[in-house]
Amino acid sequence: DTVADLFESIGSPNNGLLEIRVGSQQQESKGYRVEQRIAAAILKNPRLMKLGISLQFTDISDKVSKHLIANMDKIRTKRLNDGVAPGAGVKWTAARTLD
Repeated sequence: DTVADLFESIGSPNNGLLEIRVGSQQQESKGYRVEQRIAAAILKNPRLMKLGISLQFTDISDKVSKHLIANMDKIRTKRLNDGVAPGAGVKWTAARTLD
């Protein structure tokens, strides 16, 4: 339940957290109720893109994965709509020839 409390504390949409890793905890088998609490907190966070926790139940894992992918897509489309092309700001140099 401690891990679920941690995720509920970061479930606010107003934080700037992009990644969280809590793997290799002593309590590996969390149970359906705790994983459901973790998933509900993750689904409230619109910025979280990477998650370092293993989820046992596939329906919860699928829900969380789809949400993380949607978050990445939102950020990517916002970046493209703002006119920032991939690789922008990187100085490009032409390839050298052997001549």
